[in-house]
Amino acid sequence: MRYRRFEFEKKPPVFRPPKYTGITLSLLSIFVLVSMLAVWEKMARIPELPVLNILAWDKSKGPLDAAKSAYQKEKSCIINIHYLTQAKFLAPQLLTQEKDRQWDLFLVPQVTDFKLFYPGKNYLFRSHVAYFKDQVEGRTENTTNQISVPLSGWTNQTSDNLTEALSFLRFLKAPTKGQVEFAMDGWTGVNEDHWDISPEFKIYAVEEAKDIFSKQVQEFAKEEGINPKVSLLQRDNLFASLKLLTKANNKNYLPDLVCLPAAPKPPAWLFPYYVDYSDTAEILDGEFVLFIRKKSPLLKTVQKFSRTLSEN
Repeated sequence: MRYRRFEFEKKPPVFRPPKYTGITLSLLSIFVLVSMLAVWEKMARIPELPVLNILAWDKSKGPLDAAKSAYQKEKSCIINIHYLTQAKFLAPQLLTQEKDRQWDLFLVPQVTDFKLFYPGKNYLFRSHVAYFKDQVEGRTENTTNQISVPLSGWTNQTSDNLTEALSFLRFLKAPTKGQVEFAMDGWTGVNEDHWDISPEFKIYAVEEAKDIFSKQVQEFAKEEGINPKVSLLQRDNLFASLKLLTKANNKNYLPDLVCLPAAPKPPAWLFPYYVDYSDTAEILDGEFVLFIRKKSPLLKTVQKFSRTLSEN
């Protein structure tokens, strides 16, 4: 057979590029551009962040500004703090403009009756955040006395950002968070719980105590801005679960609060981890006893809840 040179040149190419007109290319470019813009718009959309408006004592500006920056790095929110002198907090006639604004949280020097200065508002005192060391004139000439003025936290109960306000207040009182900033500025701190973005309050209770916990736990959790987790179990199952958890390497799985029948006395292996709250004669309905975990990260909160239960 005779060899024919360059025979491959006579065969049609495997791929033939399409022939587009200028109009087609323009329309195609516009389509690609619009698609890219649509995708970019979705990617660039920023979620709406909660905005926390705070009215605070000007003496606390240093530690509050530092705590604000640290908090915003851990939680996605915007915090606006407006500072006033103590004289303005104690002079209602100077607060006309401030009263008209929607404040989520007040951090103010202790006032004899805060609600007298903000009548008609649903504000609730939460706790002291820290104590400012102030100098006042003594009774004799050229002498001064040092006093501690507490910085009090009040929340607006009608605020849409109540949960965020409670979270920031817990952050300020936490020993490794806000309290560090106050200590560095010379303030005296408070002894409160460690801070968590979403603190979980774990409760184990016998099934017979269902009526006690069903409503009050939810109300307390809402007031404190925590997440309750209540497990109602039969007595034997409750002890079996607790004993298993005490053997775990991570003791944080243990519940913060345990509610047991007043009799019989619980087993001895429970007491290295829990303290009997009935030592203060707080026995619910004469039938149940509360046991608080000794090393609970929410120890102060658990104690407060236990007092609330016993008082009601």
